[in-house]
Amino acid sequence: MLTVTANEQSVDIYRGDIVRDTIVTSVGVVPFEWTTGFNKDDAIAAIEAFLDGEPLEVESTGEGWIINLESESHPQAEITDVDYMVGLINFRWRGSIYSGDCAVSMEFNLDTTPAQVAGAVAALIPG
Repeated sequence: MLTVTANEQSVDIYRGDIVRDTIVTSVGVVPFEWTTGFNKDDAIAAIEAFLDGEPLEVESTGEGWIINLESESHPQAEITDVDYMVGLINFRWRGSIYSGDCAVSMEFNLDTTPAQVAGAVAALIPG
């Protein structure tokens, strides 16, 4: 779980739903633009707007975050959500013979970068 301060109150962030462009928090489900990955300042701004009764307007694409990988067998991954409670990245392979939902463990903190998330998924590709 990640914890931030928004509008002078502590808010826990439990999960990020990248397909639906939301973050699940202790104050409710907050609209959040996931196109560039998680950024703590953007998340705080989205939570503050939500708490102020003016949630951000985001248009969900219905897709997760697409990562292009340098692999013939696994050319892309679509990250669908991140679970900050258990430290899990949920995704599916795209453009390959592999299908179905997959996951990889990752220890998150407020400074985790999109490149680190992509790297955790890429590290699963065999040699």
